[in-house]
Amino acid sequence: DIVGVLHRGAGALSVHRAECPHAARNSSVSARRVGVLWGDSWSEWRTAFTARLLLLFADGASSLPAVAAEAARMNSTLTRFRLSRRVDAVAHATVDLEVRDRYHLERLIDAIAALPVVRRVQRG
Repeated sequence: DIVGVLHRGAGALSVHRAECPHAARNSSVSARRVGVLWGDSWSEWRTAFTARLLLLFADGASSLPAVAAEAARMNSTLTRFRLSRRVDAVAHATVDLEVRDRYHLERLIDAIAALPVVRRVQRG
């Protein structure tokens, strides 16, 4: 069992084993005990951030499906795709994708850049 000790004025919550002497000592006038439970790991929380990428890719029917499929394979959701121009068989697009964190974004950029239809990827 665990217990939380809320420290008034400090905006802090410390978590201790229920039998921990620090938990008993901190249960004073300036702090109070609160019930806490172990939950999901922080890494399992499904927080998503929107990342904008600028893409240059081959102007062809298979290009958008290839980018979308790679995003899905990398557990990312493509939320916006805006084609801005098409010149000399090269398309320019702005893409918004949901990512978990910076590491996930870096892996996603590398994966999209490795697609044969993609010429360049950069953060937007």
